[in-house]
Amino acid sequence: MAERFERHRQAWTSQEIRKLHLLAGKGMALKALARALTRSEESIRDRAKADGLKIARLRQGRSGDRPPFLPFPFNPAGRPRAVSSAAPA
Repeated sequence: MAERFERHRQAWTSQEIRKLHLLAGKGMALKALARALTRSEESIRDRAKADGLKIARLRQGRSGDRPPFLPFPFNPAGRPRAVSSAAPA
């Protein structure tokens, strides 16, 4: 069930605006911003648009909740490299 916010249509304080700018600048996602500021996602999106802020979008892998698998060690050809245990001379 969606979270409910009790702060319906309240004006933004200068402290909240500063916090929004700080967290959005650090690349925080919309849902996390809404939780941190106890405001709706729509409210965050509207304020960010008014202030000219970009909200980060989460990049999701095929599973939806974790990044895509990359073999280790990785090379551009997609095949694992042979890893030697000898130290370089």
